[in-house]
Amino acid sequence: MKIRIIAKPSKSFGEGKFDGELFWEESKKSLHPVEVICPIDGRNLIEFKKDWENFLTRVLSSPPDKHEFHEKVLKKTFVLEQMIFGTKTPPWKHPDFQEEIIVQTDPEFTAFPWEILRTHKGFFWEWNRIVRGIRSDFLYTETKDKNGFLIVSNPVQKELTDSVRIEVSSIAKIVENESNIPLKVLKGEQLKLVRFWEELSEASLVHYAGHTEKEGIPFEKENLVIGKEIANAKLSNLKLVFLNSCHSAYESRHTGGLAASFLKAGAGYVIGFLSPVETKIAEAAGERFWKEYLKSKDIYKSYQKTKQYLLDSDTKSLLGALSFVCFAPEKPKKNYTWLTTSFFVILIGGFLYSFSFFRQDDPSPTTAIPEIGQKKISRETKREEKPVAKPKLSETEILISKIQDVQFKKEASSFLKKDHPLLDKEAKETILNGILREDKTESLKYYEFKSKIGHSP
Repeated sequence: MKIRIIAKPSKSFGEGKFDGELFWEESKKSLHPVEVICPIDGRNLIEFKKDWENFLTRVLSSPPDKHEFHEKVLKKTFVLEQMIFGTKTPPWKHPDFQEEIIVQTDPEFTAFPWEILRTHKGFFWEWNRIVRGIRSDFLYTETKDKNGFLIVSNPVQKELTDSVRIEVSSIAKIVENESNIPLKVLKGEQLKLVRFWEELSEASLVHYAGHTEKEGIPFEKENLVIGKEIANAKLSNLKLVFLNSCHSAYESRHTGGLAASFLKAGAGYVIGFLSPVETKIAEAAGERFWKEYLKSKDIYKSYQKTKQYLLDSDTKSLLGALSFVCFAPEKPKKNYTWLTTSFFVILIGGFLYSFSFFRQDDPSPTTAIPEIGQKKISRETKREEKPVAKPKLSETEILISKIQDVQFKKEASSFLKKDHPLLDKEAKETILNGILREDKTESLKYYEFKSKIGHSP
């Protein structure tokens, strides 16, 4: 499922301002002549972004426990979904949805926390496969095979010097111990613009540690910042770029993000952070990722395991996981058509052969009838002897019966019993079970129930 978020000049927000439009690409199995579009008011989104950034600042300065953090993010999610979808129900809310999610944005909307949107199971960031993508007017795709690992050490700020030195040393040891890949480290006096370009063109894997500006990579000694220059380069030799710095995945209309620049230049995968994270969390993420990748050689699984490690840690690490994004190509879909056809041909052939073989030993109709009748009578007798079982409450009905709030219990019971134009009973039970099983207060369960079925809070 590819979710596209595009920018359109605003008719009411003023010159140079943008509204948004969200839509999704249906799978081939469910193509429809009508494409659902969700217009987004740009002013509302800007206000939401300001509120979200203030929220991140408060959490970093005074982190709540994970349960409280989860509940606070859920409220932000409800606001964002109301701004975008209103009464519409996107397909990833349906209980049968299992697809990969790709969030592809215009530069104006890259920095927004789309990972806090929810599926029928939980937040986007908890989904089994979710990646980011960008929209661009060009892409360099010529293939160039290289086999080198480049580490760029660029603290820039004095307070980052020690932590970056420790991080670079740790990553270098991991590469040397876990692989035979040729390693180059650019740091200190070696880190100059020309040398950077030389080593970058020979690498396949890149780890950047240190400080980046929203505009790109700063070269302090030469008083330069490069970002657009990277986007205009030919760097399809880069299989993976790990940008371990704040704002590395940031992008806006007037600022070409560093992650976007590497993608436009032809890099296959780019991993980075949308917003500031604590230095120790960034270090732990980098070390964890490269250990996983050099063992498995699977970029996305290594990213997923690293993100899960952050999710399982403290609240600040959880905040880092929200900001930790992977720009990746769409996962290729396996074509099972030929295999399925062959299987059914063999199956039908085997059935016909068996049928013709055993038919030779079939009893004659006259001898078979009494036996069939006898078996039928025997089965009917056994059926009559079985006691009639009393109807039992389903798991969902039991969960509803435990609700203390009278209005919540009434609405949940009504939702389960009444016909729904889109959901069958099984789908409704799945939604209710998912809400009622969660370890939350009853008021939050009621809040989530109303948001999922379309009621106003």
